[in-house]
Amino acid sequence: MSRRTLAVLFVAAALASGLAVAALAARGDVTQVAVHEREWQITLSRDTVPTGTVVFTVTNDGSDVHDFSVLGHTTPPLRAGESATLTVTFAQPGK
Repeated sequence: MSRRTLAVLFVAAALASGLAVAALAARGDVTQVAVHEREWQITLSRDTVPTGTVVFTVTNDGSDVHDFSVLGHTTPPLRAGESATLTVTFAQPGK
């Protein structure tokens, strides 16, 4: 498979994922959590979330590069001031 074909497939998958999350959000089935990271500190806008789809909006407020991981899903490394979203589906309650 060519690099171009892989790139097109990657973009199509990303768009489909984004559309699926948008559809869930329209139904009110998505929980939004703001995450602010800095050296030695992570601040969440909520301490708990229900089961279902959760979209974490992660912002690096520090000066070092940081990423954010939940259940094996990880943002890319974020430089100071950068943001990314991470969508995770929680099938069961937990801590």
